[in-house]
Amino acid sequence: MPEVVDPRGDGTILARLRGVEMAFPTRGWLGAEPPVKILQNIDLEIRAGESLALVGESGGGKSTLARLLVGLLKATAGSVEVMGYDLSRLHRNQRLPLYRQLQMVFQDPSGSLDERWRGRALLSEMRRLHGLDAEDETLIRLLTEVGLSADTLERFPHQLSGGQRQRLALARALAVEPRLLIADEPVSALDLSTQAHILRLLRQLQAHRNLTLVLVSHDLETVAACCDRVAVMYLGRIVEVLPAGHLRRARHPYSRALLDSLPSSRPSERRLRQAIVGEAPSFRQPPPGCPFQPRCGVAEARCRQQVPVLEADADGNRLACHYPLSS
Repeated sequence: MPEVVDPRGDGTILARLRGVEMAFPTRGWLGAEPPVKILQNIDLEIRAGESLALVGESGGGKSTLARLLVGLLKATAGSVEVMGYDLSRLHRNQRLPLYRQLQMVFQDPSGSLDERWRGRALLSEMRRLHGLDAEDETLIRLLTEVGLSADTLERFPHQLSGGQRQRLALARALAVEPRLLIADEPVSALDLSTQAHILRLLRQLQAHRNLTLVLVSHDLETVAACCDRVAVMYLGRIVEVLPAGHLRRARHPYSRALLDSLPSSRPSERRLRQAIVGEAPSFRQPPPGCPFQPRCGVAEARCRQQVPVLEADADGNRLACHYPLSS
């Protein structure tokens, strides 16, 4: 299966999104209304073997973008290329082998695991669908890899704790040996100690299996601990892309405000904080110009008239802001 090769020579690009838009039809009291754009002008590259975080407030389009990457949704404009294939142009006989390479772990494992099936059936069904062996020895090895005991094969999802269910969902996704794993808020419903265990497990699995990981989260501390790069999203647009290790030097006012919202118990780390004013606008009535300008403390007239373009800055990061903050 061909791959998308990075023409700059920086390594293999496993997935590339170009000018992607996603709009959903709506209906009102008087009938059909104009479609609502949830994603606009998304340009993003995902490198093989990296861990990329999609972060931002809830309702910003992160999960929609994740579903586009695994083919659960079809973009209304632009292209989503994964391993050399445009997902919108796949022939039927090409879909199954490609989709084996793309797996997703959802926020709520209770909704993604069939409560009527024991662990053995949940894992073996995935492997048989793709022509892989489903012997107990193979399934137990999968469970061991995610920190579950062999008796999970005989248990139903409702007999497991929240953390165990999420581990089982992860084992099911890994059962077909994917190359790209999308984790959509995988720890938000878990307690803090379990969150740490699951995040550490994801990082270990990524290194051991050479996975490419896309982690959807609203928690910047989470992504800083287990990701290589961060793409910050606001109202359906990517506004900044930078290494996770450079988060404290983010230059977009929205990225900086997200950082400032993190609590700190250390007096030395307390500083003047840039609060996010008001609530995010509606996708139905987006503001003119920069989508963040109604809540931005440094917005000028230009921000209300012109949408900033996502482009490389002096540090090689990508930024969409007319008046970026100093790093």
